[in-house]
Amino acid sequence: MYTTQPLLHLEKIMLSFENLPDSIAYYESLGHVFRSKGEWMTTNCEFHGGSDSMRIHKPTGSFRCMSCGVHGGGIISYHMQRFQVDFLQTCKDLGVNLGRLKNRTPDRPKPLPPARAIELMSMEARIVWMLLTKIKAGKKLELHEIESLRTSTLQIVKIAEIYE
Repeated sequence: MYTTQPLLHLEKIMLSFENLPDSIAYYESLGHVFRSKGEWMTTNCEFHGGSDSMRIHKPTGSFRCMSCGVHGGGIISYHMQRFQVDFLQTCKDLGVNLGRLKNRTPDRPKPLPPARAIELMSMEARIVWMLLTKIKAGKKLELHEIESLRTSTLQIVKIAEIYE
C-alpha cells in the first residue's frame, strides 16, 4: 500500500529520506540531458543505449523507457537497477540516513491522500491508454509492453482498493 510516511521501518532499521537528492539533479549528475521541459521529460536510456526513449516524471522521479520497458518509481529504483545493488546499499549511496530503532513499533501508515491517488492513477492510466491504442491500431505488443500493461493495470486496481 502507498504511504505518505517520511520514514520507512524495516525490522530494526529506520530510514529517513530527508537527505535524498532531488530527482532531476540526480539524473543530471549521471549525465542525462533532458530534451523536453514538461512534466514528463525525455532523455537517453542507459539500460539499452537509446538516445531519446527514457521518460522521467519531473515531480516524482519515476521513469519508463518506451523502448526497452525498464521502469520504476523513483531514483532509488533507478539506482538499484542501473548499478545492480540492493536497497540498503542504494540508500547508503544516495546519502539516506540509516539509524537504529530502540524497541519501537512502526507507526501505522497513513492512507494515500485522494489527490496523490488520482495523480498516480492518471500516470498509470496514460501507460495503459498508450498500449491499448497500439493494440487498437492492430499492432502486437512486445513482451515488455505486455508486462508494463499488466503492472500499470494492477497498480490502478491496488490504488482503487484503498478507497473501497
